[in-house]
Amino acid sequence: MRRLRAVIVMFAIVSAPLGIAMSPRSDAARPGNAKKTTSSRPTTLELPEWVGQRFMLLTMPQKSRGYGYQSFEPHLPYAEWVGKILTVTAVDSGSPRTVTFKAEDGTPLTATAYSDKINYIAPMRDLTYARDTWLGRFLWLRVPDVLTFDPVMEKFGSTRVGKGARVKVTGVAAGMLDYEPVQLDLVADDGRRGFLDIQLTGTNVSTALRDTDTFDDIFAETDPHISH
Repeated sequence: MRRLRAVIVMFAIVSAPLGIAMSPRSDAARPGNAKKTTSSRPTTLELPEWVGQRFMLLTMPQKSRGYGYQSFEPHLPYAEWVGKILTVTAVDSGSPRTVTFKAEDGTPLTATAYSDKINYIAPMRDLTYARDTWLGRFLWLRVPDVLTFDPVMEKFGSTRVGKGARVKVTGVAAGMLDYEPVQLDLVADDGRRGFLDIQLTGTNVSTALRDTDTFDDIFAETDPHISH
């Protein structure tokens, strides 16, 4: 229930698409139960390891957009920067740490990492891994519900699918919470649709929230009804 309560808090403050979709790939249409060879799941990158890594600026709650991305100095205007990709070029050793980025057009940017994180950014490493590994695949739920969003009423809800239900990943997007930066769009065998946000590596997540709502908390990659 912690997940649903956290999302319900945002009922009245969200008026945009839930996440920023990843760019499609030519290999996206795969058989849902095909066995793929994938690299080992990525691990947490601490701040000093960020140099060379790419991050996406996330969708913000409606009420916060007027302030822009406040971890950056000067603050970045929301409408101009949402969805943009930044590459880390330097991380200093101060407390709090200063992180230097370069935008895709070469613009240098500076952010302050309080509590060893920067608000409203998501590691592209996590998003790319999720897309390459699970898009088009079947997974099995370890939670009973998937989340839904009504864009007309601008409200979140949930749909009971049931623990152990099989779902297909139909899309991968950036979420709205930097501690759950990967959003998986799902369809159950009976056609019910929804999404769930997950934490994958814990990169850019405060230590207090690491290992919360991880992929393995929410999904199984093999059918739990079959004995192994």
